[in-house]
Amino acid sequence: MKLNDFFKIHDESKLWGYEKSKFRNFIIGSCSVIALLLCLILVQKGIELYSYLKKPDSRALISWIPFSLLIIGLHTYVSVTFYLGVAKSYKHKSFANLSGGSMLFYGFMAFICAIELIFTLSSRLNKSNTELSAMDITTLVLNIVINLSFFVSYWAVIRPTRTIYSIFVNAKKMTELNQLLTNNTEMSNMFNMMGMNIQPKEENSTNTNEEKAQIIDTKNEARKANVDKLLNLPNNQLFKIAQHLSISGYDKMSKEELANLIVDITEKSK
Repeated sequence: MKLNDFFKIHDESKLWGYEKSKFRNFIIGSCSVIALLLCLILVQKGIELYSYLKKPDSRALISWIPFSLLIIGLHTYVSVTFYLGVAKSYKHKSFANLSGGSMLFYGFMAFICAIELIFTLSSRLNKSNTELSAMDITTLVLNIVINLSFFVSYWAVIRPTRTIYSIFVNAKKMTELNQLLTNNTEMSNMFNMMGMNIQPKEENSTNTNEEKAQIIDTKNEARKANVDKLLNLPNNQLFKIAQHLSISGYDKMSKEELANLIVDITEKSK
């Protein structure tokens, strides 16, 4: 199974059964590359500090320190947050506890590093005749390695880990929605009817085109009926469904627009 296929599973405990065979390698890979990236940042800042200490002008060092401390602090915080999310995930047996913000940060860094890598390589080609000191060469090579590492690490392991996080969050949201429907008999009956209506009855027919047309008509009728049921609900119940489906901006939509969107989402999740 591909990772995207797991979005069809709405049971976190069932998803956790694939932890060892499908998810663990990405989690271990993410933990490893995040530690590596943090080490590279620390090495880079150490080399920069050494080069500034050799300069007679101390003002450059004073202006460099706050920014570098901010960079180191930010990367350390994001790394620790990610590791805490991994620990919590294994404690509760759900990767919905991973730090989505940390992985989003590395996605942003991958984008920035790709731009910086292109800029660095193009600028060096334009200055190919310029002589570089050993320190300049070390700094240049390290910058290229860091930028390349961020880009490759994100697309190779961190982004798939972010997909795993989304899979478990999706399952958690669907579980919460089912619990909401269980506690509300009216909405539960409505969604049960929606589930039954989504699958149309196929009648035997010698004319294939006619049969397909009948199926499409049945689907359209079922969809219209489901939308009408949602439109008959009070706004607060409709908003609760939207919240559990993680629909953003639902309070700014018209009731008909929101009802159609809910039907689209529930049909895709079948």
